[in-house]
Amino acid sequence: MKNSESKAIVITLPFKAICVDDKNRPAEIPITNWLVEGQPYTIINARQLPNGETGFIVEEIPLGEETFPYFYLSSSRFGIPMTDKEYQEYLKQSEPESLCQEEPVLL
Repeated sequence: MKNSESKAIVITLPFKAICVDDKNRPAEIPITNWLVEGQPYTIINARQLPNGETGFIVEEIPLGEETFPYFYLSSSRFGIPMTDKEYQEYLKQSEPESLCQEEPVLL
C-alpha cells in the first residue's frame, strides 16, 4: 500500500460506539441530554458536514429544534470498538515498514 493511499473500514448503520470525549458541552444542550465518557451509544445516522467533519446522530441523545444550531455530534467524540479478529484484519492492511518511517529513538 502506498503512503498516499488510505485505509477504510466500512461500517453499517446502526452501530455501537463509545464516547471518548464529553468535554465542552454547548450551553444549548442540557446536561441530561449530553454524552458520558466511557458509555456506549448507538449511531443511527452519519453525515459529512459543510466544514468537512463527520457528524453523528445518536439514538440516545435527542438533538433538534430545542438544541439549535446543534443537530449532530462530532464523530471525534466517539471510538468504534473492534473485536480482536477485526483489529487483526485491519492491521493486515498495513505494510510493516509503513508503521515506522524513521530510525527509532530511545527516550
